[in-house]
Amino acid sequence: MLYDRNDNWIKTIKDAVGHESIMVAVGIGHLVGERGLIKQLQDAGYTVTPVK
Repeated sequence: MLYDRNDNWIKTIKDAVGHESIMVAVGIGHLVGERGLIKQLQDAGYTVTPVK
C-alpha cells in the first residue's frame, strides 16, 4: 500500500514541479528506502534538498 501511495505521489509531484522549485511535506514513511520518494525523485533526475 505504501509503495502504491509513493507511486501516486511521484506522479503528482512531477505534474506540480514544472520548471519551478516546490516544497512537498509528507510523512517520514514515504521518504526512506529504494521505493521512497527521495530515491525515486533522484532517480528521475530531480535535486532533493531537505528543509530543517
